[in-house]
Amino acid sequence: RDADVTVSVSSHVPKPHTPFQWCAMDTVDEIRRKQKILKETSRAERVDLKWHEPTSSWVEGIFARGDRRLCDVLEDAWRGGARFDGWDEHLKIAIWQEALAKHRIDTTLYLGTIPVDARLPWDHIDVGLAEGFLAWEYRRALKDRLSHPCGKPYKTLLHHTTIEDALADGRKLVCYDCGVACDLTKMREERLVYLRKLDAHKPDAGGLSPSGEAPEPPRFIAPAIPKERRRCHPKPAFVQGAGTRYRVRYTKLARAAYTSHLDTSRMLQRLLRRAELPVIYSRGFHPHPDLIFGPALGLGIAALAELVDVRLDGDPGEAAVLSRMRAASPEGIRIEQVARLDEHDPGIARVLCAGDYAALLPAGLAIDPTRVPATVERMHKGEVKIIDVARFLVTCRFAEEPEAALLRTQLDWPAGAILLSRVRILGDGSAKASEVIESLLGGPPPSEIRHARLALWAAEDTDLFDLPSLRTLKRPAARTAAESPIDAPLVAEPLPDTEAAAV
Repeated sequence: RDADVTVSVSSHVPKPHTPFQWCAMDTVDEIRRKQKILKETSRAERVDLKWHEPTSSWVEGIFARGDRRLCDVLEDAWRGGARFDGWDEHLKIAIWQEALAKHRIDTTLYLGTIPVDARLPWDHIDVGLAEGFLAWEYRRALKDRLSHPCGKPYKTLLHHTTIEDALADGRKLVCYDCGVACDLTKMREERLVYLRKLDAHKPDAGGLSPSGEAPEPPRFIAPAIPKERRRCHPKPAFVQGAGTRYRVRYTKLARAAYTSHLDTSRMLQRLLRRAELPVIYSRGFHPHPDLIFGPALGLGIAALAELVDVRLDGDPGEAAVLSRMRAASPEGIRIEQVARLDEHDPGIARVLCAGDYAALLPAGLAIDPTRVPATVERMHKGEVKIIDVARFLVTCRFAEEPEAALLRTQLDWPAGAILLSRVRILGDGSAKASEVIESLLGGPPPSEIRHARLALWAAEDTDLFDLPSLRTLKRPAARTAAESPIDAPLVAEPLPDTEAAAV
């Protein structure tokens, strides 16, 4: 009763070089009908259900078995604004439909049943399988006939788990002559080698008892374990000290802006290794480096003042950490500032309240920054999620010269109007920079807009490197708009000095 069960269901997309490369794919309406049945069943069974967007699977199915005629379709869709279509919120199915209609592509040729003897676009690629093997497997599947796992004894679902059973079974190993030409004798010998390494003997391999009967297996009585020791505590695989916490501010510009949040985390781990700064790891079955980041940035959004808290083994000092990390930083990543934290200093998420953003608008795009922002609808786990941008937006205005010129120099942006906004970052959510623009426009923003995050702030314009001021703050980690220390109305007023915030 206490378990949470999640079921992930994906639509079947026929793929090349598989036994199902000839079969048809369900239509979008049929996939939706099946998903509706699953949703109703999952609600009744109290199971969390995850599924794929049917239109996304439709595009995947066309290109999975497509030929060179789809090259122009792909290019036209890209030129029409198709970007990051693997994410449901970015999929613009109308663009793909227009591109297919423009080139008069009949999608039934790629989504319908293909004759087994038909010429396939990928026939010239040799994947090592014998000719006719996939067709043989396909015909068996249509007759609901199973193919037992190859490499195992005939009519055996699993490998033998003891040496005695493996030696006693002299049946041939299953082989379907797929073309790989496995050495079955060597496979059987390797299996015995692994079992002997594990000392996998039968518990009663010693023979019969003196009376001629099989000996009774020994009874195991578990020793009494104190209540405080009943939980599993993995033994640490390495020894490390308590460590010292440091707060690091860095930029994310040029090509680095197109690095995802997860890849940025991996990049900083490699950066610290190159800088010979040992990181403290968590204790458990899967140790992780003790790195705490600020809010994740969307792909392609530049940043002038990103934050990360890192715990290092030892205390090399602020100057040493700054110089070593700068020397090991890749293109677009520059370490701007390092501060040593005490054990009682609050973390980033505990005091973070707002972020400053900049957007470079294309020529001819009219935005009124004093307009009350509207709500934005987003797809979230298959359901529409309403985002109240007015709840999060604090200030919004256009940058004036020379402030705009400074930002264009720092971010390497061309000429154009720059819209500055401050957005609350609360425990129950926030609004993206693109959602702010969309709410002010009243519709989807053009793809030419560039975004950047300029700074992150704690309460009342407090910089997160102002440690004496942060130590006086006592704010819970989960905040709402009513509890936020930044509670100014939406007005066109100047933001703090952007140059100082960036540095």
